[in-house]
Amino acid sequence: MILVGHCPNSTGLQFYNPTNGTLVSSIGYKIQHNITSGANFGLKYQPGVFIYRLDESTSIFAPQFSLDSSVHVNTHSPPVTATIIGLPTYDRPDIYTVAFRDASVAK
Repeated sequence: MILVGHCPNSTGLQFYNPTNGTLVSSIGYKIQHNITSGANFGLKYQPGVFIYRLDESTSIFAPQFSLDSSVHVNTHSPPVTATIIGLPTYDRPDIYTVAFRDASVAK
């Protein structure tokens, strides 16, 4: 099982079973600090693939634009093209960092 957090309905912890895709809550568990649970299930870590929004709705937070995308920024007149160099975070889901052709950077 993979520990995912505290159970919302008890004092136990919530675990994910990747074999059958279920969540299980338990107050009786043993954490094995020397074993990575993902490797136990044949899962490999792939950085930057998914960003999860950990809130009540357990929805997945996926930025609308990816790194190195070209976007039009409307804060200038006329709008100019910029490159995304920083993605939004869970705390600031609407803020991208962009670089303009003149090497200036904005959020």
